[in-house]
Amino acid sequence: MAAVTMTLPGNRQTLTIGDLDVASPVILAPMAGVTNMPFRVLCREIEQELVGSVSGLYVCEMITARALVEGNEKTLHMTTFAPEESPRSMQLYTVDPKYTYEAVRRIAAQDMADHVDMNFGCPVPKVTRKGGGSAIPYKRELYRNIVSAAVRAAEGSGIPVTVKFRVGIDDEHHTHLDAGRIAAEEGAAAVTLHARTAAQRYSGQADWNEIARLVKHMDGHGIPVLGNGDIFAPGDAQAMMDQTGCDGVVVGRGCLGRPWLFAQLAAQLRGEPVPEEPTLGEVARIVLRHAMLLAA
Repeated sequence: MAAVTMTLPGNRQTLTIGDLDVASPVILAPMAGVTNMPFRVLCREIEQELVGSVSGLYVCEMITARALVEGNEKTLHMTTFAPEESPRSMQLYTVDPKYTYEAVRRIAAQDMADHVDMNFGCPVPKVTRKGGGSAIPYKRELYRNIVSAAVRAAEGSGIPVTVKFRVGIDDEHHTHLDAGRIAAEEGAAAVTLHARTAAQRYSGQADWNEIARLVKHMDGHGIPVLGNGDIFAPGDAQAMMDQTGCDGVVVGRGCLGRPWLFAQLAAQLRGEPVPEEPTLGEVARIVLRHAMLLAA
C-alpha cells in the first residue's frame, strides 16, 4: 500500500503500514531489557495523560524466532501484551528463513501480534560475529530469503511485515540501498534505517543524509521509509522528517529514562503545545508507577 504520511487538520500526521493505520508517525524502537510490557504501558499512559490520546506504535523487545518456534518459556513471556495495547507490535531476530517462516506463521495463527518487524540492525559483536543482526543485509540472498519467508508466512493474516537495518557493516560496505529495494521487492510494508553503520554501534552522530538517500532510492516502491538515530528532543522528529523526507521516525535511546518523550513528539508533529519536562516530583511519581508495573 502506497499511503504514507498525510497532513491532517491541525498539522496532525499519521502513518499507514500495510493495512495498519497509526495515528502518529512516531515508533518506539525495540530495545532488549527495556521495551517490555511495563515500559510500553508506562509510555502509553503518559501519552494519554499529557496529550489526551495514544497515537504511536510501541514495539516489544526483540524476540528470537527459533526460541519462539521451540516454545521457550522466557521468550513466550516476552511476547506478552497488555489488554490495552493496540496495535500489538513484535520484532523478530532471525538468521534462518525456515525458523522465520515458522515463527511468523505461529504469530499469525495464534493472534500474537498485529505487526511484525524484522531486526537486521543489531550491531552487538556477539550477534554480528555469528552473521546475525546488522551483518545479514551484506549477504543479499540470505537477507532476501528471510524477508520473503516472513512476508509469505504473514499472507492472509493482515499482519504487515516491516524491516529495520543499518547503513551497512562499516563505511566501506554500505548495504542500505540494496536492503531497502530487496525488502520492497519481497513485499515488506515499510523499512526503517538506523543512520549508522554496525561498526559505529551507537557512537558518533547519525548521518541523516543516508536516510535522505534511501528515501530518494525508494521513490516509486510505494512503501514508507522511516528514520532512526538521534531523536532526543521534541523538535528532532520534525527536523528529521523535514531534512530527509522520511515518513516517520523510530525512537530508541532518546526515550531511556524519558518515557514522556513520545507525548512531546506527538504534540510537536500535530502543531499542538508541547508538554513541558516533568518536575522532580513528577519524575518520582513516574518511577514509582514503573516499579508497580514491573512488580505486577
